[in-house]
Amino acid sequence: MKNSAFLCATCNTEENDQNKIVLCHYCMKCEHLSCKKVYGVAAEKLRAKKYFCSLDCAKLSSHTSSGMENQIMEEIGKVLAEDTIGELQRTHNSFAEKVDTLLNEMQAIKEDQQLLKNDVAVLQEEQFAVNETITDLEKQLDQLNRAALATHAVILGVPSSKDEDLKKVITDITLAVKCTLPEDAIVETKRLVSKDGEQTGKPVPIKKKCHGLLLSSTIGSNNTGTGGSRIILRDELTSFGMTLLKQARVVQEAADLKFVWPGRDGVILVRATDNSKVEKIRNAKDLQKLQHQHPKRLLDGSLLNSTMLSLNGAPAPKQQKQL
Repeated sequence: MKNSAFLCATCNTEENDQNKIVLCHYCMKCEHLSCKKVYGVAAEKLRAKKYFCSLDCAKLSSHTSSGMENQIMEEIGKVLAEDTIGELQRTHNSFAEKVDTLLNEMQAIKEDQQLLKNDVAVLQEEQFAVNETITDLEKQLDQLNRAALATHAVILGVPSSKDEDLKKVITDITLAVKCTLPEDAIVETKRLVSKDGEQTGKPVPIKKKCHGLLLSSTIGSNNTGTGGSRIILRDELTSFGMTLLKQARVVQEAADLKFVWPGRDGVILVRATDNSKVEKIRNAKDLQKLQHQHPKRLLDGSLLNSTMLSLNGAPAPKQQKQL
């Protein structure tokens, strides 16, 4: 058989014309179309598709093709899996680097926060020390100012009259409480006018000899012309003492405290009710403590009208105005 000839398996003859034969796609068996009795269009269709000489060849070819396809798909799957794993690994590494960066930044922030906390603690200690120093200095300054006012007194509740002799009024008051003053005891007397233009019985500086006596009697009009007014004698307050008194009255208004009045030596006295104990306010710290003890409602910054002492030495309720 020549190399270019095909041997028909049916008639066992050689055929050189390839168009007259069909070749099995699996076993390569050659047959004449005429031997298979296929002619014309049917022969062309048979040659146009894969031809199998038997059902066994078709099945074997199918298994072989499926195996190859499966093997190819497995190889493709492996390649894709390797690519996917590689991409996941790269993504994981990138994410891990970002997480490490974030953790380092968070650690740095925590360290900075701790440093800030330490700085705040130091500043708070310094502020506390400064506040203590300021409080001590204010106290010392107030003591010096009060020393300068040691011979001064304020008499409240003395009505004014035309062409009044204040020294005589004071002398009559002291006589009413059975206190005799030397002739030179009174250095200066004056009456202050309030900011709204009304006259009130305010500071009457006198010698400390009779200073601080709470007048517990009512002076009649025959003696002083006061018309039965209630008379009160107290220290003249320093600027610090006046500020403290005003702040105490703000707390009084907010916490609904019944009595607030100035005491001796610059101390502000507070009594929440008629039967409660007297609390002493010497500085802003005592005022804050008082506010925490009586937190009834928020402060609105308004000041109360001044209170005054009653005849027996106790203060009058906050609803009454200072005369």
